[in-house]
Amino acid sequence: MVESAGHTFQSIADAVESLSGQIQGIIITIDRIAAGSQGLVSSVQNVDNAARENAGETQTVSAATGEQSASMQEIAAASKVLATTATDMQAAVSDFKV
Repeated sequence: MVESAGHTFQSIADAVESLSGQIQGIIITIDRIAAGSQGLVSSVQNVDNAARENAGETQTVSAATGEQSASMQEIAAASKVLATTATDMQAAVSDFKV
């Protein structure tokens, strides 16, 4: 009976040791997954930062385009005034005879 109990305790000790090794393997795997997850989070944050920066630059370009459009309209209006003035001056000069 003592011998049987000794074998039983040895079997239990072997099972505990095997389980301990499996738990250690699980811990190593979880650590690797955690490290991979942190890398993924970092990558997502980088993409988010790039998207935010791109959005800001897009707004800047949009504002600059609006300013250019307004300037082009002012130039067009000034060109019409100059054309009218040139026509008026030509008409006034044509009245003079040398």
